[in-house]
Amino acid sequence: MQILNSKRFCTGLEQTVTVGDHVHLDRTFSPLHATDKDAENHEIMALVEGRRLTDWAGVESSHRAVILAGAGIGKTHEMKRRAKEKREAGDPAVHFRVATVGTILERP
Repeated sequence: MQILNSKRFCTGLEQTVTVGDHVHLDRTFSPLHATDKDAENHEIMALVEGRRLTDWAGVESSHRAVILAGAGIGKTHEMKRRAKEKREAGDPAVHFRVATVGTILERP
């Protein structure tokens, strides 16, 4: 059995992820649940019942969506990238921080 040097592995992984290229992830989304167990049960039932989990296409076709996740998950990075790709494809897209809206609306 080979034991990896975790420090070297993590440094290599960090360099791979942070060289400026975006790592495409097959993200799925689910409704906000009261507990992690409820969220897990929702996803299991969706799979058992043959329902597709909500992907980016589903989120983008929604009238409105709120994406919640912990710090450092990549929300800002991915939102900026997706808005840029939409604009490059000729579709209207903007990216802004919700905190910015409050300061704009408060101006006289």
